[in-house]
This record gives sequence, C-alpha cells and structure tokens, in this order.
Amino acid sequence: MRKTFLISFAIFFVLFLAAGTVLNLFLPTTEQTKTLEQFEQLVGAEEYAELTAEYKIRFIPYYHEDGEIIPKRKEIRIKESTEKRMLIALCHEYGHYIALKNNLANDAQYLQMFEERQPIFYGNYDMTEYAYSDINEFCASYVGMWIFNNQKEPA
Repeated sequence: MRKTFLISFAIFFVLFLAAGTVLNLFLPTTEQTKTLEQFEQLVGAEEYAELTAEYKIRFIPYYHEDGEIIPKRKEIRIKESTEKRMLIALCHEYGHYIALKNNLANDAQYLQMFEERQPIFYGNYDMTEYAYSDINEFCASYVGMWIFNNQKEPA
C-alpha cells in the first residue's frame, strides 16, 4: 500500500512539473507597440535592432516579475502593466543584456560605483535598494537608469 502511494505520488509530481514547464513555454502574450516604439527611441534604432535580433521581447499579462531576461531561451519577458512600468522593466532588462554582453559585473569602474552606493532613480522611481542587492542587479539598474532617463551612459 505504501509503495503504491509513493509511486503514485512520484508520477503525479513529475506530471505536475512537466505541465508547469509546458505552460511556461506557451504563456499568453500581448502586443505593446507603443512601449516598444518608446523603448526603441531611448536605446536607438541600431541597438534596438541588435537586441531584437538576439532576444524576443514578450509582454505577458499577470507575469510573476516586472521583467526577466532569460538568456538560454533568448527571451525578455515583461509583465503587462502601465506604460511607464513596462518601459522601466524594458530598460532594466536591456541593462542586463548590456551587462552580460560586456561583463560589467567584473569591470573595475562598476565595482567601484557599487561600493559608493549612489542612488539609482528611473525618473522619480527609486530602484536603489533593489539595485544594491548584488553586483549584477546594480549593473543592470545603472545601465537601465541612464537609458530610461534618456541620457547616454557616462564613459
């Protein structure tokens, strides 16, 4: 009886995990043309084309994160929300893309800035606490902040 229960439990557990994985692959998406156009203006047409050639940007209703970059799947997932919040998430995930591409987490200048703990603001949205959770989030937040605030990142 116990053996049957354990086998049944194991089978249902594996099926549950498999179903979750399959559902994650086929999340419903929406079109957010206006947000993508604003994002393209912020990063520039050439950089936008480079990003979208490598990563698919998906807007997902009720997603568990505001934004997430998934390098293995070559996807950027953004939670469907207000224009400003989606744009902040896009800029932040673009910051992850740039940080990964340029290995900023090991860059001496970024490590020094991380130690200085300067505030990180996307417009009037304070990302400071989140940005300093680790060096990777700092790099993404710092790059994203400069993009969102429509400035070029300092050299």
